Amino acid sequence: MLCSFIFSTLSPMHHSFIQRTIALLVGSAILVPAVALAYNNDNPQRIRNRSPQSQECVQKAIDVREQAILSAYGVFSADMLKAFQGRRSALQVAWGNEYLAQRKAAIKSVWNAFNQAKKAAQKGFKVARESAWQAFRAAARTCGTPKLDQDQESRMTEEL
Repeated sequence: MLCSFIFSTLSPMHHSFIQRTIALLVGSAILVPAVALAYNNDNPQRIRNRSPQSQECVQKAIDVREQAILSAYGVFSADMLKAFQGRRSALQVAWGNEYLAQRKAAIKSVWNAFNQAKKAAQKGFKVARESAWQAFRAAARTCGTPKLDQDQESRMTEEL
């Protein structure tokens, strides 16, 4: 009912535009999965059986990598908690200033310090995460696994 009302209020030029847009969307919805399946089926040599020892080696490397990332995230969380707590108490003190100019300067200083602490925590986490991935790549190479291509690696790191 709503669609018929909308179509009745539109000019014929808009009708054809909407019809073409719908056709394009339906066509792309069919085409994209077909292309993805063709890509996966065209490259069967990427999939290979690994020995149980190799799989075990990679599993250990994954465990080390994930544990390092978890530890780094714990440090990041603690740093952020400390930054938020410091900001809270510093803002309370800053708002206690009687004079407007001193209050504004103190509040600005608190926010600058918080932003610096936040950036330092984020940078520390990024460095630790990248280090964990570098160690994993080195360990995976010793396990006899092929080097990850750029697409695989970017998909894995995007999830973090």
